[in-house]
Amino acid sequence: MIFDPFSDADGLKLGSPTDASFVTTPATTGKITATTVIGDSIAPTTSFLVTFNEPVKLATVETAFSITPFVSGALVGDDLTDANSQVFTFIPMSRASAPLS
Repeated sequence: MIFDPFSDADGLKLGSPTDASFVTTPATTGKITATTVIGDSIAPTTSFLVTFNEPVKLATVETAFSITPFVSGALVGDDLTDANSQVFTFIPMSRASAPLS
């Protein structure tokens, strides 16, 4: 039997019933494009554009972005306030001469 108002196991009165809802959005997707491609090879000195369908924070991209084998470099967003960046540029610091393929 249920009585109104409801109480918890300690006898404390519970609040009135409420309705709650939330809206989800589709997952953010991205695309990586090399700025310079020679045949099917990409030089380690080539910059990359990382383009997302929604704004993404720079820290989120930095956490998820990696290149194997490791190439040091800088990642810069297209919005200097880091509020609405959708395009990030990876600028490699390495000057190695062997192409990546």
